[in-house]
Amino acid sequence: MQIMPSTFDWLMTQTHEDYESGMLYDPDTNIKYGTTYLKWLHLRYDNWETVYAAYNAGYARVDEWLADGVHSKDGKLTDIPIRETSEYVEKVAASADKYEKLYYKN
Repeated sequence: MQIMPSTFDWLMTQTHEDYESGMLYDPDTNIKYGTTYLKWLHLRYDNWETVYAAYNAGYARVDEWLADGVHSKDGKLTDIPIRETSEYVEKVAASADKYEKLYYKN
């Protein structure tokens, strides 16, 4: 999973654990903190597409978009102004849908 070192450091303050920054590159630690961050984002937004946008672009930026009526309506993103993030959200949402159909809706 791709986690910025600063996000990793912040997550450690949330979990009250203490790892060296280099541990971010250990696969087990990386997955643990990546999924912890996804859970935190989901608790914050309760919408997977918004979670994906925040994972890619940062939650502070997504909060700005949600506060701006140009990019959101009724608390949901309607327009993602960064092309990379918009494409990322589309790809991850499509993949998640495929996995859900393959593994959970036989």
